[in-house]
Amino acid sequence: MPVAVRERLRLPNRAMRRALAVRDGGCVFPGCDAPPGWCDAHHVIEYADDGQTVIVNLVLLCRHHHGIVHRTGWTMSLNGPHPSGPDGYFTITTATGLQLPTQHRPRPPRPPGEQPPEPPVERPPAPA
Repeated sequence: MPVAVRERLRLPNRAMRRALAVRDGGCVFPGCDAPPGWCDAHHVIEYADDGQTVIVNLVLLCRHHHGIVHRTGWTMSLNGPHPSGPDGYFTITTATGLQLPTQHRPRPPRPPGEQPPEPPVERPPAPA
């Protein structure tokens, strides 16, 4: 089976995660700099709506922005081929209709055996 296809399973495999990390470079939400290791693979066409687990239907979003795009009225759509690069570019549409192009910071693949950075630890607020 090609690296880019895992259509009958919900979660991407390691090879697909590596491909997403190389293509997206981390969270694709405009202005976010979360690295790939802190991101979820989001189905642009939701898995529950028969969206397939294939690279062209997946995008990396940090946990915060993944929650935002799942809010009522927010959507993501595939743009198709990017004029200066590979497929995999998307538009995020907010509940008010504002359209935001995704950002992609392609990164070279991590050398075998190198560990990703640890995600930040969420700490409870200090007592008042």
